[in-house]
Amino acid sequence: MLTTAFLGWMCAGLLMSITSVVMQPAVVDLLSQGGQLDAESYLSLSNRDKKQKQGTASPGSPVLTTAEHLQLKQGNIRVGQWVSWLKCAFLFGAAFGGLFFGAIGDRFGRTKGMGLSILTYSTMAGVAYFADGPVVLWCCWFLACTGVGGMWPNGVALVSEAWSSLSRSVTSGLMGMSANIGIFLMSTLMTWYRTDHSEWRWVMCVAALPAILGVVSLVFVPESPLWLANRGSSTAKSGSGITVVEIFRPPLLWGTLIGIGLATVPIVGGWGSADWMVQWADRAGTTNPALKAQVNQARAMAQIFGSLLGGWIATVVGRRLTYCLASALALGIAQYTFWFVVPTDASFLWWVSGLGLF
Repeated sequence: MLTTAFLGWMCAGLLMSITSVVMQPAVVDLLSQGGQLDAESYLSLSNRDKKQKQGTASPGSPVLTTAEHLQLKQGNIRVGQWVSWLKCAFLFGAAFGGLFFGAIGDRFGRTKGMGLSILTYSTMAGVAYFADGPVVLWCCWFLACTGVGGMWPNGVALVSEAWSSLSRSVTSGLMGMSANIGIFLMSTLMTWYRTDHSEWRWVMCVAALPAILGVVSLVFVPESPLWLANRGSSTAKSGSGITVVEIFRPPLLWGTLIGIGLATVPIVGGWGSADWMVQWADRAGTTNPALKAQVNQARAMAQIFGSLLGGWIATVVGRRLTYCLASALALGIAQYTFWFVVPTDASFLWWVSGLGLF
């Protein structure tokens, strides 16, 4: 039961890693297939522009003309817009999936909600292999990420109910560690194998493999004893005996809004800034084609330790102080990295790791 929960969230980490690293080359390929972008010309101009900005261009190599600059700018805008939309598909898909599959887990059982979540994100990732346009990829990824969002509440509920002696901070930390193991493993694969515009579909096959785990969860994994004991009660149906409507009414409204705000800060400041470091590294003019995946790899490795340490520290000094310190340190590292470091610096991955740790 616990193994399935950890593996399910670990495999969800595969899709998180893919969202960060693979969507840009996938968009270039799909826009090219649809005749909306000349991939070879765009990548050639982009490569020349990077080398010129970094001062690594060959002597006598032609400088980009005004027309070429305009063509590159238009390509960057078109590709960047779709990459942004795909990141939104990940975030909003996960948000919707958390509500939808969380409700399924409350009503029909944690393992059922977890199994359906795993099957959703794995099968839709497999379908994304056949995407022939950015719109199709967006739809597939939104649906896949509903499964990612659904895995979290069911997995955390299952682990916390099985290990009721652990604090919520430690339980969430352990689950966070498992997701980062998945991010690290997928990123490591992407440092070994190409993920450019002509070689990106293989990652969808890897992300489809956890479907086996989803079937195992539905058929063989026993249900949470605590959920079974409370089945049919208000606690089983809503998770706490409190309805969604009630948490948006006084006297719970203020606490709900504070909780949403505190949950939003690390998503915007931590995940958002660190995730775009991948694209920053891709545009840095480096000769290392695996740097994008290495950024994700370095961040995930540090986040594995941060997840474990954060939960433990929170039980010792309190959640509020831990949250405050982690936010302040992450802010400081992010500011220093973006102002004083560039992806071609030898220390860049260390600063990425620091941000991931906090």
